[in-house]
Amino acid sequence: MMKRFRPTIVAFLVLVILLVYANYYETEEILLPGMQKPMPVLNFSADKIDLFLWQRPGTESIRIARENHEFKLVRSAST
Repeated sequence: MMKRFRPTIVAFLVLVILLVYANYYETEEILLPGMQKPMPVLNFSADKIDLFLWQRPGTESIRIARENHEFKLVRSAST
């Protein structure tokens, strides 16, 4: 009789170990598809950034500024 229950007991123990592992280590927030986890850039927080400026010699410069907590294209001009 015990020989029949051994695989069931082993499977149950493996299940318990996997559940404990999943609850202890796999606790990161699940993001929506297409979303990325925010990463710090140069130790700045997103609240301190007010303006992005892309500029290359001989091409257009692109300026993006924050207005009402949203970033919008402010100006794109030739240099």
